[in-house]
Amino acid sequence: MSERFPDAFLADKYAQFRSLAFHAALFTPALTAAMWSWEWGVDPAHAMDTLGLRIAMVLLSLVVPLSVKLYERSDVGAWLAALCTVLIEILLSVVHDRIANGALLGMPGFMFFYLLAPVVSFVFPLRVNVTLNVVLPVAPLALHAVSGVPVGFHVVAYSSAAFPAAAFVITGHFLAERALRQFFEARRLAAWRSAAIDKVAVPVFVANSEGLVEYANAAMMGLLEPSRNVVIGTPLDQLLDMSGAQAGLKNVEARVRNSTRNTWLLLSGTAVGRAGRAPSIVYVAQDVSAARAESDALRDAALTDTVTGLANRRAYDQQLARRHAQGGTLAVLFVDLDGFKAVNDSFGHDTGDALLKVIAQRLNRALRQGDLVARLGGDEFALIASIADGTDEARALAERLLRTISEPVHLTTETVKVGASVGVALSSTIQTDAHGLVRAADAAMYRAKASGKGRVVIAEAADYEAR
Repeated sequence: MSERFPDAFLADKYAQFRSLAFHAALFTPALTAAMWSWEWGVDPAHAMDTLGLRIAMVLLSLVVPLSVKLYERSDVGAWLAALCTVLIEILLSVVHDRIANGALLGMPGFMFFYLLAPVVSFVFPLRVNVTLNVVLPVAPLALHAVSGVPVGFHVVAYSSAAFPAAAFVITGHFLAERALRQFFEARRLAAWRSAAIDKVAVPVFVANSEGLVEYANAAMMGLLEPSRNVVIGTPLDQLLDMSGAQAGLKNVEARVRNSTRNTWLLLSGTAVGRAGRAPSIVYVAQDVSAARAESDALRDAALTDTVTGLANRRAYDQQLARRHAQGGTLAVLFVDLDGFKAVNDSFGHDTGDALLKVIAQRLNRALRQGDLVARLGGDEFALIASIADGTDEARALAERLLRTISEPVHLTTETVKVGASVGVALSSTIQTDAHGLVRAADAAMYRAKASGKGRVVIAEAADYEAR
C-alpha cells in the first residue's frame, strides 16, 4: 500500500474505513433478512434474495468505486466501477419475479442519487452535504410515491437500512476525497518548492536530526560531485568535514570529503521544525574554496622559506614551542655552512641559492619522520629532533648531517663543496624554555667553528648562561 499511498496516515485510515464497509456488506444482508423473517414470517431465503442482496450491492457499489479512486487515482475508473455494480444489480433485478413491487425502481433511483453525491460534495459546503446524506436514503420512497407503485415493507426496510450505509460511506468518501486533495496539493506545492530551490544557484541542502541528508539541490550536488542517489540518505559527516557544526550555527567552514577540487564551503544552518517530527537543519552553502586556497597560500608563505621551501624561522619557533610544551627529550641542532660565502662570492647569488636548495633537500632526507628542518636565514639551518637515547643519539644524528652536507654538489655549470659546523642542545641537559635551547645550540655551533669547523659540539649549561 505504501507505493500507492505515500501518506501512511491516510492509507491507514482508508484501510480501516474499507474494512468496516466490507464487513457491513457481508453481515448487514444476513442480519436484515433475519429480522425481516422473524418479524413478518417471511422465508429467510426469500428475504435474502429480495432485500439482503440489494443492501450488499449498495455497500459494494460504494466501496469498490472508492477503492478504485484512491488506489488508482482515476475518476474515470471509479465511475466505471460504480456503473458496473449498478448494471449487475439491474441484471439481478430484471430476472427477479418481483420487479412489479418496485425492487428495480428502488436500486437505480438510490444509485442515481448516490452517484450524484460525490459531484455535489465539491460544490456545496459540508452542511449541505450532510443534509444530502440524510435525504438520499429516502429517495427510493419518493420514487415509489411518484411512480404510483405501492410502498411495501421491503422498500421501507431497504431505505432504512441504506440510511446508515449511505451516511457512513458517502461521508467517508467525502472526507477521503478532501484528504486526498489536501495531500496531493501539499505534495504538489512541495514538488514546486523543490523544483524552484533546485534551480537556485545557491547551494542548499537539508539534514535531519539523525544527521542524514534529506535533500540537496543541483548547485549543492555540483559541489559534492557524486550523484543525487548517492547523497540522499547518506550521513552528513561522510560528505562534509564540519566538526563543531550544530543546529543554527552560523559561518561554519566545512571541507568536502573525497573532493578532487579541495572544495571548502561556508555553511549557515537553521533548524526547521515539523509537526510530530524532530527538526531538520536547512543549510545554505557558499563555495569559499578560492578564498581558502588564497588564505592557505598566504599562511604557507608566512611560514615557508622562499629559497629552499623549508620552514622559516617563524614556523620553526612555533613548532619548537609546541614540541617543548609536550614534554620528552628534544634535540635542537644549529647548522652553519662552512665555505658558503666563498661559493657565493665566486659564482654569484644564483649559484649560492642553487646550493642552498640542494643542501635543504639533503637535510630533509637525513631526518627521521616527525623531525623538522628550517632555514633561519643566510647559510644557517636549524633542526628539531625527538631523542630517546640522550647525547649519543643526538651526536650520531649531527655527524650524519655533516657527512651528507660535505658531499660534492653538482650544479648546472659548477661542482662545489661545502662543510658545516653543528651545535646541539638537549632539553634533558639544558633546563630552560624553548628559546633557551635555541640560544644554547647557537652558542655550541660558534664553539664548533672556533674549534676548527666541520665538527659537532654538544651544548652545556654554560653555553646557555653565556648567551
